[in-house]
Amino acid sequence: MDPVHLGENEDKRKLIRIAANGELAGDFRMSLLCLLSRADALGRLADDTEDLAGRVVLTELLAEELGCLESPKCFPSAYTQRAYLNGRLDWPDGELYDDTWGEVILMCGLPGTGKDTWIREYCPDLPVVSLDEIRREMKIPPTKAQGPVAAAAREQARKYLRARRPFVWNAVNLTPDLREKNVRLFEEYGAAVRIVYLETGWEEELRRNRERGEIYPDKKIPEQEIARMLERLTPPERASAQRVEWIIM
Repeated sequence: MDPVHLGENEDKRKLIRIAANGELAGDFRMSLLCLLSRADALGRLADDTEDLAGRVVLTELLAEELGCLESPKCFPSAYTQRAYLNGRLDWPDGELYDDTWGEVILMCGLPGTGKDTWIREYCPDLPVVSLDEIRREMKIPPTKAQGPVAAAAREQARKYLRARRPFVWNAVNLTPDLREKNVRLFEEYGAAVRIVYLETGWEEELRRNRERGEIYPDKKIPEQEIARMLERLTPPERASAQRVEWIIM
């Protein structure tokens, strides 16, 4: 329903934020979302279908004017894009000086999607703040309250941030609120943040979890718990950090 309201309200930032997701999903375009929204409006049994469809046209015109109808809007840099999408820059065609000192990678994905494997392959030299490792050290199972684990992880992260040392934050990070809390912490210390979201097929995920449990019994997570995690999972949108990647493992 967003295209019904964006053009009429001239909500440029939200329109550009939505269009930016085309960087993550290659088949997504604002023009297709508008087409779907217009079809939804005209297919209703109501008196205002033409009016709703007309509002979608206003959104299409605004998106074309902003340069994000058929592709994400181009920005001078990822830093400038991040500043505009999260509200720190008011003019979408402006440019800001990038004063970040390095990158913190925030992993995201259900257990068994390959986060540890990805880190070993692409970040072998970076220190890792692993909530799984902290849980084992503190002897707190994943099914219990995780407050002490999170507090210990954030204190460990602050040590790297104060030293301006890039690192990897390795946890499931399933919800936007949790990711935003971590991203905000890292950015407050002047770091650029890259979110790496990993996904795999459900059966493959369960198979990996079983195999991991055979080797490391304390790492196996009950399947019903993974199912509950799946219900809470919301993949990160492009506006969530300076860089965002979706990867199928």
